[in-house]
Amino acid sequence: MHAWFRRSGQVNNSRVRIGSRLNFRDNERARLIVLGGPSLYQPLREGILAYYREHGISWWGGGDGPTENPISSQIACINHLEPARLSSELALDLARKHVPNAITVLPIDGGFLAYEWIGKCNYLNEWNWSPTSRGHHVTSLDAVMAVKRANGTICILVIEWKYTEAYKYGVSLATSKRGTSRIEIYRALLEHADSPIRPGEHERLFFDPFDQLMRQTLLAWQMVKHGEFGATEWLHLHVAPLANEELLGMVTSPMLADFGDMASAWRSVLKRPELYSLVTPETMIPHAPVDRGHRDWRQWLCERYGT
Repeated sequence: MHAWFRRSGQVNNSRVRIGSRLNFRDNERARLIVLGGPSLYQPLREGILAYYREHGISWWGGGDGPTENPISSQIACINHLEPARLSSELALDLARKHVPNAITVLPIDGGFLAYEWIGKCNYLNEWNWSPTSRGHHVTSLDAVMAVKRANGTICILVIEWKYTEAYKYGVSLATSKRGTSRIEIYRALLEHADSPIRPGEHERLFFDPFDQLMRQTLLAWQMVKHGEFGATEWLHLHVAPLANEELLGMVTSPMLADFGDMASAWRSVLKRPELYSLVTPETMIPHAPVDRGHRDWRQWLCERYGT
C-alpha cells in the first residue's frame, strides 16, 4: 500500500511518487477492452436509462445513451453508486463512511442520490444554465446526497468522480474558445466576503482539475446558502483511484506548483480545507447485504475496476 494512502481511504498531503509511473489511462483502456462486456452493469441498466430520461440528463459524449468507452468516469460513478441510489439502507451505509453521525439520507429525484446535479437555480450565473441542462455545458456535480445528522442538521455530499483523467501542465481555461473571460463569470462569487475560496490571483484556479473543483465548491456553497435540502453544510468528496498518479501527482497550475500534489494544492486555496476530502472508489461502495444480486454486483465491480 502506498505510504500516502490512509487507512480511512483518504489521500494525505505527502507528495505522490510519479518518478517511474506507467500510463494509467492506456493500461486501463487496454485491460478493459480485453475484459469486454457492456459499460454499465447490466442488471441495473434499464433503471439507469429510465432515470436519465425522466430527468432530462445528458450523457457524456452527447449521445442518446451511455457511452461504451470503458474508461468513462461518468459510467464508473454510476456503476459504483447506483445500488445506493435505489436503497435507503445502502445510501445510509455509504453516507456514514463520510458523516459518521448520519441518521438518514433524504430522498431526491425519486431515490437517495442524484446524478449530474446543477442546483435548483443558476447560482453561478452561467450563460447556458437551464433546468434541463444537467450534465451539459454547465457546472454539474457527478452525484449529490443530502444527509441528516443526529443533531438534526443536514449536510450535502458533493461527489466528483475521476477515473483515468489526467491534465496537462499550464493549460489555462481563463479565456474560453470564443474569447469570453471565464474569470468574469465567477469573479463576483470568488470575491464575495463569504466565498469559500481564499483571496488570491483568480488565474491560479483556471487550470483543470482546479477549475472544476472551484466551480463545484462555489455551487455547493450557493446550494447551502439558498437552503437546498435544508442543508447548512457540505462535504466535497473527490473520488480518484490511487493508481492514477498522473492525476494525483500533477499540479497543473503554475501558481500552485509549489504545493507538490493535486490535493495539497487544492486545499491551499480553501478557507475550510476540511470540507474537501480526496477518497478512493473503495470508500464509496456501501456494505451491500449478502444477497445474490448485491454479491454479483460487488464481484462485477471487483473484476471491472478492482474495487
